[in-house]
Amino acid sequence: MLELIVKELKWHKKIQVIRTINGWNQVEAANKCLTHQKMYWLWEQGKSYPQLANRKAIAKAYGLKIEDIFSASDVVVGVSKGKRASESENK
Repeated sequence: MLELIVKELKWHKKIQVIRTINGWNQVEAANKCLTHQKMYWLWEQGKSYPQLANRKAIAKAYGLKIEDIFSASDVVVGVSKGKRASESENK
């Protein structure tokens, strides 16, 4: 049941829920995802979209596949010009 609920969440809410389920605070999650707390916070808020290397680190930290968290249709909240998140990684 929980798996179905989490599956329907946007990527940034997924990492927040999964972090909470693991009992980690943002600093712990950031360390396990090979970043710093401020960047992790930006991800959880949907204000920044992780680059591919970061998405791999996030998935590995949580023992999941990248596709379980992120999808091609992900959109970053608050990004101007209507860019899709998938367009950002092509830079």
